[in-house]
Amino acid sequence: MKRQKLLGYFSRSCAFLGGLVGLGISTPFLFNTISDQNWIAAPFLIFITVGNLLVLVLSLCASKVNRLFLYLGGFGLIQGFFIYLARFSLGIYLIPSTVLLLVAALLELIFGVIRFKGNQSLQSIEDPGSQSINQQISVEKLTSSLTSRERQVLIMLIQAQSNQEIARGLFITQNTVRHHVHQILKKLNCSSRAQAAAIGRKEGLYSEVIPVQNSKSNSG
Repeated sequence: MKRQKLLGYFSRSCAFLGGLVGLGISTPFLFNTISDQNWIAAPFLIFITVGNLLVLVLSLCASKVNRLFLYLGGFGLIQGFFIYLARFSLGIYLIPSTVLLLVAALLELIFGVIRFKGNQSLQSIEDPGSQSINQQISVEKLTSSLTSRERQVLIMLIQAQSNQEIARGLFITQNTVRHHVHQILKKLNCSSRAQAAAIGRKEGLYSEVIPVQNSKSNSG
């Protein structure tokens, strides 16, 4: 954490110095250009002056600015391009400012990557618990949509009972059992009895044991 703060502080310090140097150099040139009525160079100097002023402002509130490295790097490259063109005597004086801006952009990018990885690690630590809670809530919502009779049938599905055994245990017909099973699968959004039984186990319905009425007990 201390390294991250130090890296962020250093990147913003470089950005501040780069903007300050660029602003200090371009402003006098801008006034001289305007006084000489050199309107060809004036737009370029206005752009450089305003750009460095924005760098200066953003470096002071960088903690609230997302992806600062994009602006720093982009503006630094633009300054470097104009230096490469060497169309104006200002170009050579802007080299220190451009180097500082590019260094600040690189450091800000590294700082952003480290911060992003740190947030991901925190989320990975928190996610398992939240996922289990969300799964539990979703299972509870599904099973709460069942009627009491459908809940009984689901418990017997967990016990791997057949339709005939369920009908005998609940004293209903097999057609009624099929209807209940169909409704259970529909409400739980399942394609098989095994999936419905798995959801019932997650809800803890396996503990609600319903005695099975077998053929021997009925005949006796």
